Formats: sequence, C-alpha cells, structure tokens
Amino acid sequence: MAQPSSTPRMTEADYLAWESTQARRHEYVEGRVYAVHDEAEPAPADAADPRAAVALNLAAALRAHLRGTACRVHRGELRLYLPGAAAYLYPDLVVSCPGAARERRVPAAEPVFIADVLSPGTGSLYPGVRFTHYRGLPSLREYLLIDAHRRGIDLYRKGADGLWALQQWAPGEAVPLASLDLRLPAAALFAGLP
Repeated sequence: MAQPSSTPRMTEADYLAWESTQARRHEYVEGRVYAVHDEAEPAPADAADPRAAVALNLAAALRAHLRGTACRVHRGELRLYLPGAAAYLYPDLVVSCPGAARERRVPAAEPVFIADVLSPGTGSLYPGVRFTHYRGLPSLREYLLIDAHRRGIDLYRKGADGLWALQQWAPGEAVPLASLDLRLPAAALFAGLP
C-alpha cells in the first residue's frame, strides 16, 4: 500500500463501484483508498525492474510446481477480500488450493499462500500493515516477503498451534514452502538480476 489517494472515505460498495472504473488499481482498508503503487514509483512494467523480475520468477516456479493440481497461482491481478479487516488488497502473488469437491465463486477466497515483493517505498508497510490483515485469513498457511533489492527473504509460517513464526533466508539457501510442498532455491527467485 502507498499513501492514501485523494479520494474521500468510502463504503465498501462505493469503493467497488469506483475502483472498477479506474485505470489504476486501488486497495481499500476500513474506508480509506490507497493506490497500489506509490506515485513516485511506477508500476512494474517488465522483467527489467527487479521487483517485477522476482515476481515473475516466483510465479513461474510455482506454476511449474503446481501444474496438474487443483491449486491456482494468481499474480497481481487478484483483488483479495479480507472480511475481518474490511479490506480489499492486491497481493503480488496468491496461491489457492480449493478442495476438488468444493465449488468456489471467488478463485482465491481461501488462499493458502501469499507473497509480496518489497520495493524501497513499501518495505516498511508490508510486514506490519498487510500481514496484520492477511493473518486473519483462516486458510492462509504462509506469507512470503521478498526484498528484491537487498535479496532478503522472510517467511511467516502458521504453526499447528495457530501462532505465526518468522524465518529468514539468505540468497544461497532453499526456502521450504510447506503449504505447497516445495523447496524453492532462493537463487531461482533472483535469477536474471544484476
């Protein structure tokens, strides 16, 4: 999330109607509207941007690993509703794994994995504000934060006791994503970066 946009406070219904007419995506938290990307930092347009390159690398690795399963990878385009926070957010990447017999009206209504790639402008906001909202999702098992510039990786994992634990990984290590049964080499996330 960036700074609040210049729009006044809105109801959820007003936000949904207004946001569908906007050229840029906006997030909504308890009546306040936020532009998805900071105005000083344009939205990633291609893989030349470190943040976009890392998001693409992660999406490609997860899609390859999950091919043939009921799980779906959504990269940046999915507006996720967080009822406990009265919020609508656009995570960089969401994986939902619905049961085969259960029908879903919203593709990622119950995500098991969420990832966000940090930028210099969002680094202090994601771990606090966004994760506070995400961890209220009962289905969520892991939240991955990737710092494309410093090559840092933080993984929040929900334990059997319901408590969240933070693990940090170095660029040369593999990150075990238990929710997806995958050991992801950190080097694969940063492939192609200078």
